Amino acid sequence: MTQSELIDSLQAKMRQQNKGVTKETIKLLLHSLEEVTRSELNAGGSVPLLGIGKLTVSTHAERAGRNPSTGEPLIIPKRIHPKFSPTPKLRAFLNDKTNS
Repeated sequence: MTQSELIDSLQAKMRQQNKGVTKETIKLLLHSLEEVTRSELNAGGSVPLLGIGKLTVSTHAERAGRNPSTGEPLIIPKRIHPKFSPTPKLRAFLNDKTNS
């Protein structure tokens, strides 16, 4: 799904609920969600996504490794990356073969 398809889908869903929301409002909401998410994750917090899951930050410590081509030892630097944990409800939905 592309960003425009997501915006169109959200707008259609809001129309079904008799809520008139423009595409610009939805874009602003998505950009605001991105800014809040970046800020919260940068501070080491977590971001709940209602009914979907939770975004958190995971840290991998610096460690020793080897260059696979030369076999030369090297240090793999510390890495910080986002982690997504789905809700049990979403996990069950995705694993239920009857929902197709």
